[in-house]
Amino acid sequence: MFYCQALNNDNDFEAAALRLSKTPIIAETYYIIGGTQPKEGLVITRNRDGPADLWPLDPLRSEWFHVETNYDHWTTPPPSDDRSISSDIRQDNFISCH
Repeated sequence: MFYCQALNNDNDFEAAALRLSKTPIIAETYYIIGGTQPKEGLVITRNRDGPADLWPLDPLRSEWFHVETNYDHWTTPPPSDDRSISSDIRQDNFISCH
């Protein structure tokens, strides 16, 4: 339950991100966290020993959201299960409507 400790006890976004990135775990997972300040958004792709990838938000490059599915963002999902395309379309429609 170290993720509960990170979210409840760490003083800031960076401390929580560090704990979630570095604490050994038993299975691969994704952590998606956000803070209260600009640029405090991060997708942490974890393996057992540490981070496989850190994917931060970058609003200055119009990356103020990321779509994370069950496939690593740097790989190409199979065409039969590419959920990111429909998610991107829905997000783009939401952005243009609000």
